[in-house]
Amino acid sequence: MTTYKQDVKELSRKEIWTRAVIKLTTQRDEQKILKTNAIRKLWNYSFNEILVYRNPKPDVKILQAWEDFTNTSYGEKKPQDLKIAFFCGPEPENDIDILIDLGVRVENIWAIEIDEENYNSALKTAKVKFPTLKIFNGDIADLMQITSFKFDIVYLDFTATLLTKKPASIHTINSIFENNSLADLGIMIINSALPNISDDSVDFLSSYFSSHSFLEESIYSGIDSDSHHVEGRMAHGYLTKRETEDGESSDDKIFEDIVRKNFSQAYSAFSSHYPFLFASYLAPMVKVANNGRLSKLFLEKNEKIIKASIEKLSTQNEYTSDDAENECDGISVEELIELLKKKPLIHEEKKSFYEIKNKEFISEDEENQEKEELYEGGELYEDPENYPFWNFIDNIKSKESTACKFWYSEFTKNKNNKTSYLKCSQLYDLLRNGSYIYKAILSPALSECISEVQKSLPDRNGGVFCDVPMPHLWVELAVNHLGNSYHINTDQHWRAKYKAKEREMYLDMFTFDNCRPLYDWLPMLQMYGNDLKFIERQIIIRSCMDLITKQSHYLSTGSYYGANLIDGYTDELFTFGNFSPRINLNKAEKNNF
Repeated sequence: MTTYKQDVKELSRKEIWTRAVIKLTTQRDEQKILKTNAIRKLWNYSFNEILVYRNPKPDVKILQAWEDFTNTSYGEKKPQDLKIAFFCGPEPENDIDILIDLGVRVENIWAIEIDEENYNSALKTAKVKFPTLKIFNGDIADLMQITSFKFDIVYLDFTATLLTKKPASIHTINSIFENNSLADLGIMIINSALPNISDDSVDFLSSYFSSHSFLEESIYSGIDSDSHHVEGRMAHGYLTKRETEDGESSDDKIFEDIVRKNFSQAYSAFSSHYPFLFASYLAPMVKVANNGRLSKLFLEKNEKIIKASIEKLSTQNEYTSDDAENECDGISVEELIELLKKKPLIHEEKKSFYEIKNKEFISEDEENQEKEELYEGGELYEDPENYPFWNFIDNIKSKESTACKFWYSEFTKNKNNKTSYLKCSQLYDLLRNGSYIYKAILSPALSECISEVQKSLPDRNGGVFCDVPMPHLWVELAVNHLGNSYHINTDQHWRAKYKAKEREMYLDMFTFDNCRPLYDWLPMLQMYGNDLKFIERQIIIRSCMDLITKQSHYLSTGSYYGANLIDGYTDELFTFGNFSPRINLNKAEKNNF
């Protein structure tokens, strides 16, 4: 029987369980993204500094009611209240003894073991030491489908990398969020092995990160402590091998080369990023796309229009000189100046700039729809950083390496007659762009919702808060609302690494927040416009979106990009979240960490 009692492994257990239990009990307030003190500060900033003349007497009772609602939504918990699921292996006592010492009740623990021999060994121990322990013989994905409650802490202690086919770690991670199995404020811990450096794993990681707007600096520097984010590989002048069609020259900086050189840092970044991507980006759209009612609420019912839009967006354009001239055919500087003289843009009752000029740009008639369609097509390749996951799948579809072929298969097949993950990503990306281009894919209800919300905004043309509130924000709000998104609290993320036997292991402790004080406070999509007419409710909703986007600002596929009421540098309460460096537990062990 394999044993897992190495000193550094014992240290990692004590560290993760102690941290996780404390985070959800005595430090529970710090795990919340929607902190009442932060919302109140944004309320005061909005009404005392920004909207002081427009709305001089806001109804503070609305804020107080929301704060009471928030406290009820998040609640409080003690160790004995926490429900926990973990992979137990043949020795469940290794973890359970620690949990009992922390005050967790055995009755609230589910130990999971799929291997028959390990399960029998664990069962034998439990009968003697923990007679009320629940040991599940099977896959955790199966357990998540039959439990009627959510787990506060889920610990996935994989013995393999996250890239492997067997065991397929991604199945387990994805199933937890697809089944809404994590508590509304919950901790997910993932332990995985660093892969061997190979062409296969280098191809995979470089494909995954090639279209990200920001990357951890450690991927460039090879220094673990450089965990903060900087611009992505395109801004740094790196090309992928796919982009060097005629072979690389001596002057080219090849992205795959830097990933290979700093491979452990690239895998570290991936292990911290992918669970977040699925939880807050893919999972909500998976639920929407696979629910007939919700799908009709968001999307045009004519599948041919959807299919044509996906094909158009992902087909490269061939530009001509005529195209270039057409792109420059717009309003002149002189015309703009005259318009600004006649009608200030910052005015409560103004029409939009495009309505003032003429109906040539965004009017709803057929002629202008045709003009808009001239600018559609090829965005997947022309603006890859706006479609990072879709580009990742596109990058690996022609790869022959094992990991790339496996992930491509998993994300493109329709499992159990459900819409594929790739199709869900494509639909979400279309929806987020549907208020600008590809308008035909929006359902009438969603189109009307966007229009009504935009009319209610005092700063729909900018010049008031930090960001201009663009229409895609309300699409994302609706998807996250009805698709039950989990948002990451990046500031509270903890990670470490250690070497117990032969493989180096990477630990990530995620704090995920369902943000129920926002989503449970919203009406249904059709009433968003009416709801946001009340400026007090609008400011609270937009303040929540501000705090959510602050935590995922540097993470590609983050929610509510451009929802900042205040910038990320003026006040330390509203800084952009960044991952902390990964702690080396082997060094910590020597130093009696």
